[in-house]
Amino acid sequence: MKENNIHKMIRRNVDRQLVREYLLKETERAGFGGLTFNRTPEGTKVTLQAEQVGRVIGRRGKVIHDLQRRLQEDFDLDNPQLEVEEIEESRTNAQVMASRLASSLERGWFFRRAGHSTVQNIMDAGARGCIVILSGSSRRGTSSTAARQPWS
Repeated sequence: MKENNIHKMIRRNVDRQLVREYLLKETERAGFGGLTFNRTPEGTKVTLQAEQVGRVIGRRGKVIHDLQRRLQEDFDLDNPQLEVEEIEESRTNAQVMASRLASSLERGWFFRRAGHSTVQNIMDAGARGCIVILSGSSRRGTSSTAARQPWS
């Protein structure tokens, strides 16, 4: 049975989101900043934006070749051509700043201080405006669990 265009588009976008999540996880330490997909006659051109290009490429291109091989085998992209470009101003990239904010919260910063310093960094970079929304419960390990534990 022939697949119609809407199903084809939905499947393609789901596949792209899976690729995006995989590359975010694999290149998080390099400062993942986003992806763009272009379909060409030779294959699929994936442009990855990162803060530290050298970490994505690796020594002699080992890391980028492994990523290309995984994209071809696991995600069924036809002849993926992975390109890496450096982010000029990382403080104006939402993905980079969100991951920095998350890591500062994981390191134990108070949420108001972390959010305010993130907004200040973005505004200092020349942005005209910024909104940071923090939601959910904050699990502060030491003081809250110590108060609930009975004395032995």
